[in-house]
Amino acid sequence: RRAEEDDKSVFSSLSSEDRFGAKEEEEGRRGAEEEEEPLSLEMMNRMRIPRYKLEEWVMEPMFEEMVTGSYVRLGVGNYEGQAQYKICEIVGVTEYKHAYTFGKYHVSKALVLRIGRNERPWRMNPVSTHRFTEAEFEVWKEDMAHDRARLPTASEIRDRVKARDAVLLRAEKRERTSEEINARIANQEKRLEMSRFKATQGLAVNQGATRAKLEYAFNAACEAYLARLVFEALPELRRRLTKLGAKNPAEREAADFHSELTELAKELSVLKEASGEPNETPELRERRHAYAEARRALVDFRANFLDRRRQRDLEAPTRAAEIAAINKRNQQENLQMDIDQGNQTHAQEEQSVYHRRSTKPSMLWATGADDDDDGGRPRDDRQPTPAPLPPPAPAAPT
Repeated sequence: RRAEEDDKSVFSSLSSEDRFGAKEEEEGRRGAEEEEEPLSLEMMNRMRIPRYKLEEWVMEPMFEEMVTGSYVRLGVGNYEGQAQYKICEIVGVTEYKHAYTFGKYHVSKALVLRIGRNERPWRMNPVSTHRFTEAEFEVWKEDMAHDRARLPTASEIRDRVKARDAVLLRAEKRERTSEEINARIANQEKRLEMSRFKATQGLAVNQGATRAKLEYAFNAACEAYLARLVFEALPELRRRLTKLGAKNPAEREAADFHSELTELAKELSVLKEASGEPNETPELRERRHAYAEARRALVDFRANFLDRRRQRDLEAPTRAAEIAAINKRNQQENLQMDIDQGNQTHAQEEQSVYHRRSTKPSMLWATGADDDDDGGRPRDDRQPTPAPLPPPAPAAPT
């Protein structure tokens, strides 16, 4: 009994010591949390990844490992004319619903971002390059508190920075394979081709808008020049200028209209010089220069329009032309496959001695109606049919 009491006293003392140690550990943890350095904006900016870094790393095989755990400055729209940004944590990388252009590449990757307790995939285009601001940092802490999400501590941020630097160092020292380099080059070429195609496809719209703008400027300058000429013209030229100004805009772009207008302006200058007045006032000179400049711009545009359109068609074929080229290439490939398959089959037939060959049946004898009694079988004892006798010769005359 005394031994049992001694054992109980030992176990009770051990349990009290354990409880005392746990209590000390808990108090030490609380003190460490109270002495923990507060999370600052500078620490958050150390874990920030700008957009140009994402563009640089997006084709890396270790991309998800390189960015997970970091933070980005995400553009979420405008409010009262000001761009709005949110601090978001990267919790993963996933496939986006469609491919899009990002930097020098055409990618389909998306960042899984967390704001508070909400997570959703985002494209990488809205990510900002600038640093977090103090106002954005305070709004982020308020959002985390509203969603009852735990803020990372300063020590956790330091650990994340060290882990990310180690991953970046491993990615930098890793040797890239030829397949990765070829895939990156092919992606860049596809990105450039799509950019060129979109730019040239938009050229037609831009040319139409430019043509309308130049035509409007030319008609306005022509109207102003004609109005000034009519205002300063003498009565004998005023009627001719008014009649010339009644032409429609399409006729004003012709060379005949320009020649006639120039001749009337010269006649007006000669008449005013003969009467002792200055041959051209500053207002008339200014409007003449504006008319000449607008006409020159319109003529140059019309002269180069067909060349630009032809160049656009050559550099960026239409979708129908691309599909036709693909169909033609597929037809040629199918035809070549059929030819190769036929040659292979023919070679196999020539080499096989048991291959069935096409033959024509030959009739060895003819059957008659009396063969029906024998079941249609030919009779072996049948005698050949004798040939018919020739007709008797006529008797000689006596």
